[in-house]
Amino acid sequence: MVKTIYFQLLLVLLLVGCTNNNTADTGVDTLPPSETISKFTAEIKETNERPYFKGDTYYTINEEVTLMSHEFITDSEGKPTLVLWVNYTNIGDDAFAPIGVRGHFNFFQNGEEIEEGFASISEEFSEENPHYEEAYGVAIRPIAPGEKAKIYIAIPLGEKSDVRLEFDEKIINDDNESILFSFNEE
Repeated sequence: MVKTIYFQLLLVLLLVGCTNNNTADTGVDTLPPSETISKFTAEIKETNERPYFKGDTYYTINEEVTLMSHEFITDSEGKPTLVLWVNYTNIGDDAFAPIGVRGHFNFFQNGEEIEEGFASISEEFSEENPHYEEAYGVAIRPIAPGEKAKIYIAIPLGEKSDVRLEFDEKIINDDNESILFSFNEE
């Protein structure tokens, strides 16, 4: 009988404890969210969404690449070449050469993807256009974290026709953008 009373008393206490909706004083202090933690959480979320393209800038985990202009030229072998001028910013923690950014870009001509490669710009062309030689020198040297540089990406083309650029993106949706570079002979 004592065990039954003890058990019933324990059961009543458990039920009262489980249904206690009094939240006035739980004994736990709740603090407002930390600004530092909130900022860190937002940065982690944005980093996990990278790479993506927005406006005229392509964002990866370590770099921001803003498309500035393009031109069609003839390479040292007489083939048409698309030259894409970009402003490159190293936002990573380590220095590295921006020439590798080409790997994030997928170029298409007449529906076929252009194989990765770099066009060979003639010495004569570089002498006439010294900004090419300077930009190439910048592209092959390591860029320090936080440093910005103007570089170009030269894509060898199979023929004189339009080129479409697509980006490697983590966020895939209906409005993924591509850019069309029109080849207009003058």
